Parts: sequence; structure tokens; C-alpha cells
Amino acid sequence: MKNSASKSEAPVSLFYYDNYKSQSYNQNDRLPITSQTLADAGPVRPDHAACQYQPDGIFSLCATSGWNDPHANCAAIALQKVSLSFSSFVFYLIFLLIHILGAHYLYSYVPYNDWLLQYFGFDLNQWLGWERNMYDRFVHFAYGVLLYPLFFRLHRLGFPNAKDWMIFLLVVQWVMSSSLIYEWLEWLLAILLSPEAAENYNGQQGDVWDAHKDMLLATLGAILAGSWNLYKDRKKALD
Repeated sequence: MKNSASKSEAPVSLFYYDNYKSQSYNQNDRLPITSQTLADAGPVRPDHAACQYQPDGIFSLCATSGWNDPHANCAAIALQKVSLSFSSFVFYLIFLLIHILGAHYLYSYVPYNDWLLQYFGFDLNQWLGWERNMYDRFVHFAYGVLLYPLFFRLHRLGFPNAKDWMIFLLVVQWVMSSSLIYEWLEWLLAILLSPEAAENYNGQQGDVWDAHKDMLLATLGAILAGSWNLYKDRKKALD
């Protein structure tokens, strides 16, 4: 993949986005992102290839290991040992895929708005008045929404006699505390790394309240998912 291609010379099927300000790439460089599969696209940031593909490897190992042996497959183990529902496991895999996409492009540069413009002619950022890339915020929100069923089941195993609303509160508190710990880790990296490297990793995009908003979105996601599940269970009980 050559970073010397210009927008006028590239075919319509290519997406462009401004790259990081780094020693490897000039801030005015634009890298073409094709609509082919991520596996064939190659690393978007060659200097960050290890970070980009580490989640891909973990996901592939988990999702495909022992695929021909139900006793060795990760999905079978989760369903049998934890009694995790199929839908909960699917939500878990979707969350991993969201992370893989973010790791491939780097979270603050996932060209979701370019995809919407090309395929649907819809400018989401302009419609919502966003001035930054919101993919990282979406990941934090998805953490609370998509992983709520998994966390609920794990807490249910630990507290089998607790009422559903108690488990709901425990899961929300877990999402809040784990999000806080993650932001602490980002803060620690910001101290240890250079300011430029810390910004590239954390993806604050100039927002000093980025950590607070990320934690809030994860918490709101868990509350929404939990409230919906409590409503469904209560309605089912009444019926």
C-alpha cells in the first residue's frame, strides 16, 4: 500500500483520512483504505502493526481454536461451562470485532463517516454536529451494551440467590469500576510516554474530558442494556 497516492488519482472505491502526526508519516499524508477484507488490506500503520494485529490474532485463536471439536472450541466451552446464551456470546464476538476494526485503523481514525458518505450519501458527523471522530466513544458505549449479558451471567454465577435488580446494580458498578481502571492505565501511559505518543495511543483528540465521557458512555450503555433486560424479564413473568 503506497502512501504517495493522491485523492484525484485514486479510484472511487478508496477511502482517505488524515494520518497521525508522526515521524513515519507527514501530517498531510493520506492513506488509501480499500473496501476489501481487513486481512488483505495490510497494516494501515506499519510502525504500529503489532498493536493493530494483536487483537486479530487473539480473536482468531479464541473463535476458531478446536472448531472441529465441540469439546475444545471456545464457544462450546463458554456455552457449556458458564451456561452463556447464544445471543450473549454473539454480542461478545461483535464487541471483539468492533475492537479489531478499531485496532486495524487506530480508533480515532476509523473512517466510518467516509463509508456512510460513499455507500449511503449520508454525513453522520455533520448531521449530529460532531467535530471529532467518535468511533472510540462508540467502543466505550458498546462495552456497556454488548458485554452486559456476559457480565450479568458471570455475576449470577457468583451470587445465585440475588435478585435480578441486585445483579443489575452489580454489573453497572463493575462496568463503572473497570472503565475507571482502564482510564487509569491510559493515564499511566500518558505519564510514561512522550506527549505525542500518549496522544496517539489515548486518542483524546484534544478533549480534556475524554476519560470522563468514555466512562459515562460505558455506564449509560450498561444501564440501558440492563434496564431493557429487566423490562423483558418482568414482562415475560407477568405474561
